[in-house]
Amino acid sequence: MKLITWNLQGANDSDGSKWAIVATQFIKKYKADIVCLQESGWPLANPDFMRVYEENIELIPYPTRFKGNKPPDGVNYTQFIWRPFKNGREEDIPIYVFWMETDDDGHRVNLTILSLIKPYYLLYVEPVTVTDTFSTRPAIGINLGVPNFFCIHANARTKGGDAPRLIETINDRYRVWFAAGDFNKDPDTEWNPAGVIWPPGSATHDNGSWLDYMVAYTGFNRGVVLNKQASDHFPVEYVF
Repeated sequence: MKLITWNLQGANDSDGSKWAIVATQFIKKYKADIVCLQESGWPLANPDFMRVYEENIELIPYPTRFKGNKPPDGVNYTQFIWRPFKNGREEDIPIYVFWMETDDDGHRVNLTILSLIKPYYLLYVEPVTVTDTFSTRPAIGINLGVPNFFCIHANARTKGGDAPRLIETINDRYRVWFAAGDFNKDPDTEWNPAGVIWPPGSATHDNGSWLDYMVAYTGFNRGVVLNKQASDHFPVEYVF
């Protein structure tokens, strides 16, 4: 399994949609199975690049006694199949996309998780309360049978103060899980008693901070920091 996490710093720049990087670099070149995106904007804002997609993936109904949280009513989210290579000569690669609005004001700081494997369920971990006036974001995830994968973007103003509670909630609800994203705090093991931090191999932000990595229910692996793209964060790759 190969997973890449990246904070896009918004879906577009002067050269066009950063989602093109997700398709051509992460999916096509690096052959990622799972991609976790933070600050992913609105993917369908670029009709030229996102022209081929199918809305409303048919998922397995949630079990009556489902222990996890499905996305609640009133939350703005969408799921679709993205086919960025379908109209070209390259091989068609269907990508399952789960996107959620987590920035009601600027509409930029949103979460997305992509998978080459069709998910069974969409997962939602509610925001946690921290001791200040700043808002926090939920975590979103997908169930692929046994493993559960989550995308997290912890609060920068609290220096990732919501990250421990989000990880604790995931660990309480799921037996096999992997959570990747921008934790807005260096990978110090003291902050995370509920799982194992898989740190990056080097700094992941322009300012020298180590903010982007993965936390898992068990095991250990060090992430490979990939070449810099159009963002102040570097993408990080995990193979496991």
